[in-house]
Parts: sequence; structure tokens; C-alpha cells
Amino acid sequence: PAISMVDFKPTILSLMGIDNVGNDEGRDVSRLFLDEATAEGWRDTAFIRIGTNSESGWMGAFSRSYKLVVSPRAPASFFDLEVDPDELKNFINSPAYRGSIRKLARELAEYARLRKDPLWESSAIRADLDWAIGGKGDYTPVKRDGAPTGKATTPKKGNRIQNTPPSS
Repeated sequence: PAISMVDFKPTILSLMGIDNVGNDEGRDVSRLFLDEATAEGWRDTAFIRIGTNSESGWMGAFSRSYKLVVSPRAPASFFDLEVDPDELKNFINSPAYRGSIRKLARELAEYARLRKDPLWESSAIRADLDWAIGGKGDYTPVKRDGAPTGKATTPKKGNRIQNTPPSS
């Protein structure tokens, strides 16, 4: 299952039998550790956000198999973690992945709206998610906040895509 760092506090408190009175973003995933069967109704998507502005921020939705990343400064990326665990190939324009891209994009947009995430204010992120949710045709990045436009590309063999932009 996909879990993230924000899930640790509510989970540990739950395992200790302590009520969590905080307003945490994370989920209590203790049932995944305590029940041998996969938990019923578990949403296998984790959300990660780094930074809060167009200079260094990005956000993503991750499942066990896939990873969708959007940023104000870089074209969207979609990776199949089973086929390409090193994340060398961006599948954002692959028709075979449209359903998975739409699902993660819907969940990421919902997360950003509900959490009032500052990155949700980026016109580039909104355009990327709008395309991912309901757009037709190939993905073409819009002008990025302070960055040039360009087609979504896959690096040449040997060049690794860096998915965690440096934060300032």
C-alpha cells in the first residue's frame, strides 16, 4: 500500500491507543499492519508535496504502481514503477496509461483543493491537472512559472530524470 511520512503520527498514536486530536493530513494506517488481509476500502494513494512556491515546489500522487508529479517549473511526469522502477521513462503521453493518469490526477486535484495547498494556485499545475483529468490528445506543457515551455520528453539513455527538485 502507498503511505507517506504524514501517515506515521496518526498511525503510531493509534497503535499506542492514544486519541489523535491534531488536524493532521495523514491517515491512520494501523489496520494495514494489524490485519493480514488487505484492508477493505483502502485508498492506495499517497500524496507528497515539497515546497510551497513556484521556485522549489512540486506535488505528486503515488500508488504502489504509478507516480504522477506536477510542478510550476517543470512539465508533468508519470511513471510506471513496476515497468520502470528507475523512473527513466516519462509515460505522460502514452495512451495505455490515460486511465491511471486520470485517476491519480483527480485524486491529486481533490487533495490540493481540500488542503488549500499553496501550489494549487499555480496556473501551470492547474493546466496540467485539467489536461490529465479530461484533456484530449497529447500532453503539451503550458508556459511554466518562470521556466520555458517544451514537449514532455524522455531523457536519452543514461540520463536519469530527477524527480525531487532541490528545495531552497
